[in-house]
Amino acid sequence: LMKIVSCLFVVLVFVSSCTEDKADTPIYAENYGDGMYIVTDKGVSFYNNTDSLAEVKNQIFKTVNNSTITNPKRIKFLGTKAYIIADDYILTANVKTFEKKDEINGFSNPVDLDFISYDRLLVVDKGDSKVKVVDLISLDVSEQIECGYSTKPVFIISNSQTSFIMNGGGSTSEIKDSTVVAID
Repeated sequence: LMKIVSCLFVVLVFVSSCTEDKADTPIYAENYGDGMYIVTDKGVSFYNNTDSLAEVKNQIFKTVNNSTITNPKRIKFLGTKAYIIADDYILTANVKTFEKKDEINGFSNPVDLDFISYDRLLVVDKGDSKVKVVDLISLDVSEQIECGYSTKPVFIISNSQTSFIMNGGGSTSEIKDSTVVAID
């Protein structure tokens, strides 16, 4: 009888230890989407201009994700994702919920970005004086394009074939660089 009880105890422990723990996955409300996004040094704010009682919702990333963005600079959109340039990284968030999705690293001081296809992104890195190509599938920097020594690029705009990068140069008028780099 003792052997049977011991065996049943072992089986019971084994079966109870195999039960799957279900973690609660948060459900995010779709409070955002169409509207105006405002990036300040405090974070990202949202204004829904279609709402008759519209108010500016401040620090929506912090509200939704319970974390702040370090030195937010710019926001751009592709499909259902918002791409937010921060201090030395880029965050992605769902446009409708503003839930954080991904973080892209490998930058010194990113200041602007442009989508050149649905799977590639050009990021202007002022700190490295380079334009970095990001593979949006792996979320890694796949290539680096030199803009010139200490040119400090500040802006990018693209058409269907060419991207144009405006260099900002140094801080004094003697070393200012106002050249434009074209990337095909």
